[in-house]
Amino acid sequence: MLQGYSDTSACGPGSSSWATPFDQLGQPLCYGLPVTRTFSIGEAKTNLSKLVALAERGESVELRRGRQPVARLVPLPKPGAPRREPGALAGRIRLAEDFDVWPQDVARALGVED
Repeated sequence: MLQGYSDTSACGPGSSSWATPFDQLGQPLCYGLPVTRTFSIGEAKTNLSKLVALAERGESVELRRGRQPVARLVPLPKPGAPRREPGALAGRIRLAEDFDVWPQDVARALGVED
């Protein structure tokens, strides 16, 4: 079981470890929501596969050297996810000639007549 976590999380004042629910790795859940999980580098070396599993589920995992956070584990985008390609629709979209011309009644109502 992993030991380290940052108890400076938003679990609320007066919360204590006996009243805070924990997940399967022994990390606190505050108000039923996961907090940022912070582990020492030594713990990360011992439990790397568990920490990677947490990151794959979308949870925030920070690694620290002493008390200083130095790294964060984050999941990579899924391989099947479409990537945006700038210019992919170039030449396929056309705007009407009067696209930026206001109809007279609308321009008059908005006070933007030419």
